[in-house]
Amino acid sequence: MISCPADIEERSREGENVAYVSWPSPSVADNSGISIEPQLTAGQEPGNDFVIGEYLITYVAVDEAENENSCSFTVYVKGRFNQSINQSINQYVEIQAYI
Repeated sequence: MISCPADIEERSREGENVAYVSWPSPSVADNSGISIEPQLTAGQEPGNDFVIGEYLITYVAVDEAENENSCSFTVYVKGRFNQSINQSINQYVEIQAYI
């Protein structure tokens, strides 16, 4: 059995479009008692900068009998906007509401 971390949401660094994202390795349990290392099969490696967006991360674990199990989670990187931009957007929306 393999168990992935929960979905992750990070905010980009101030003034940039990237965020540093990391997570613990999925846990793997096998009835053989042999240690199995999960392999990343889709998405970026943890411990890297991720550009604003959504990323599906998938791991697979295969035991000595070739039994395979996988798990996935999503990394969400959202932008960070400074206060003046947020105020400008709110003012624009208010003006458009009156037109």
